[in-house]
Amino acid sequence: SPMIIVAAGNIFLLILLVLIIRGPLEASLASLVYATVPTFVLGSRLPISENMITTTMLFSLVLFVAYLKKPKTWLLILMAIVGSSSFLMKQTGIFIPISLICLFLGFKKIREGAVIFSTFAVFFVGWLVYGYYYNWDIFVKMISAQSGRELFMPGQIINLFQVFRIGESAMSADGWIIWGWICVLIYSFIRWKDEKLLGKLVLPITVGTYLVLFSIMSGHNKGWYRFPFYPFL
Repeated sequence: SPMIIVAAGNIFLLILLVLIIRGPLEASLASLVYATVPTFVLGSRLPISENMITTTMLFSLVLFVAYLKKPKTWLLILMAIVGSSSFLMKQTGIFIPISLICLFLGFKKIREGAVIFSTFAVFFVGWLVYGYYYNWDIFVKMISAQSGRELFMPGQIINLFQVFRIGESAMSADGWIIWGWICVLIYSFIRWKDEKLLGKLVLPITVGTYLVLFSIMSGHNKGWYRFPFYPFL
């Protein structure tokens, strides 16, 4: 199944990301949890766009970390293309280029952030051209229908802890997800030394960016909206 290959690739990318940022022990533990917890395993087998968005997210972050350690133009260009392409898979994928821009700004790299923004702008224009080419009226109506959902804050964020979903049906609470969110919260408030700033910023900025989008896309009843969170939990 293609989704098994995608899921295996996500595990490998998670190992690589944590290995570069932290070390082999943390990478081994993170990948072990992500590869064995039933919630994560079942979700990664579904043929939905969120799983591919997870792939582009992890790949983009690996390229980001690699670029900071060895600035190469090809790494920046590949990162910009991979990150921006997530928007074409599903509009919620916009959190990836936004996260990359915020991360570059966090490291005071304005030029690199501008490259990401410019690349995304090209993809965005291409998306509009696609809609205009096939049927602009239907394209606009679909966007309007999908954008007209009510806001449920703070219910959506509370719902992250209250119930567990893979699809649309509520299931019993999953301790791994609850403990994962507790760890994310604690981790974000730990004071790291300057040389560990990379690991300090990657998780909270990426998760925080997606949380903002999660809060406005009325996805509290759709379990797959949460899949991009799972590697970080």
